[in-house]
Amino acid sequence: MPAPRSRGKLMPWVVAIAALVAVMMLLHFFPPGQVPIYPLCPLKQTTGLDCPGCGGLRAMHQLTNGNLIAAWQLNPFVFLFIPLVAYEAFVRGWLKQARLSVLERPRLLVVMGLFLLAFTLVRNLPLLAQWFS
Repeated sequence: MPAPRSRGKLMPWVVAIAALVAVMMLLHFFPPGQVPIYPLCPLKQTTGLDCPGCGGLRAMHQLTNGNLIAAWQLNPFVFLFIPLVAYEAFVRGWLKQARLSVLERPRLLVVMGLFLLAFTLVRNLPLLAQWFS
């Protein structure tokens, strides 16, 4: 039987993994856009424009169903966001290494910001908006 101290270190990971599984099951069985339990994008509601995250829940629903192409078409940013979150969780949470977070690296943060701005502009151009519907 593990000592109480080691059990205390493992418990946050158990809770995080259980929450992740619950969210994935929710997204798998209750499709966004068909079930009114998901939040609406305030930018989309007020301006009609898509933000960088618009389509993210629908893309995650498609990923949980194994539809990679449909997920990419809904929001390709999800494919960049998942590895970033996994890296942060593993290196900073599990390994507890003192490496800088992605958000603590100014150059990388500027590149990510420029990428998000370009992505937002491109997905709202009428000629290209059909790719991200």
